[in-house]
Amino acid sequence: ISYDRTGFPLLFLPELALEVQLLPVTKAQFERFLADTGAVDDAGYGAMLALNPRVTPAEFSADRREGLFATGVLPEEALAFAEWAGEGFRLPTLEEWRKLYLELALSGYGSAEVAALLTPGNPRGSSLSQDAREVLTVLLADAAPCSLFRLTLLDGGVVEWVRRGNAWIGLGCPRPEFQPHLWNPLDNDVVPLRHDERVKYFGFRLVRRGGRGGEADQADAVRREEQHLVHAVERGQRRQRGSPHEATVDTDTVADRS
Repeated sequence: ISYDRTGFPLLFLPELALEVQLLPVTKAQFERFLADTGAVDDAGYGAMLALNPRVTPAEFSADRREGLFATGVLPEEALAFAEWAGEGFRLPTLEEWRKLYLELALSGYGSAEVAALLTPGNPRGSSLSQDAREVLTVLLADAAPCSLFRLTLLDGGVVEWVRRGNAWIGLGCPRPEFQPHLWNPLDNDVVPLRHDERVKYFGFRLVRRGGRGGEADQADAVRREEQHLVHAVERGQRRQRGSPHEATVDTDTVADRS
């Protein structure tokens, strides 16, 4: 376990040579990013909160846990967060996300190592931020003892942005009470009809290759490619909006692809 710049844990999966954020990005992390960069204006962040209101750890309950996490995020905002997070951080590819899902689901790892970080005096927990400590405390109290896979909320969390070829799609399996669905993230991807409109259950988490001394240049190249993809999507959307044949769609409607 290591830490990102916000003091939230990263898991290192040696089988994948990949570091991954333990949890989807929380509102506390996203708000720190906003305070530093102003990358999303007040109206934009207000729209995110209207879709999924903020829940502090003190207000936490199992049926409101999604309020801890940043959702309604657009792909370009997730990429800006990755750039702010530091060298090598990026959004995962579809293949990487599914591999880490399977690796953790089949591993049998427990959450005890993460819980131990909260123990007073544990030097390995000294880098945990107060925000991370509070979020982990309520999640572990709600679920413990549990598997590490369950704690990550790869299942039962939010739909997370990933890259598939030249497109942005979502993978995840939210609680049905938060978003009714029949998605299996190993078989189905979630495709927004528009990438410039916010969807309440779309969040993200970051990965990093080379965080332990290699492949940083490769990660930076992937991130540059992702930025290029965003610009290409935006150009396509502008052309579509200018077409007399543009269709009107429900902004919460998505297409599932098997």
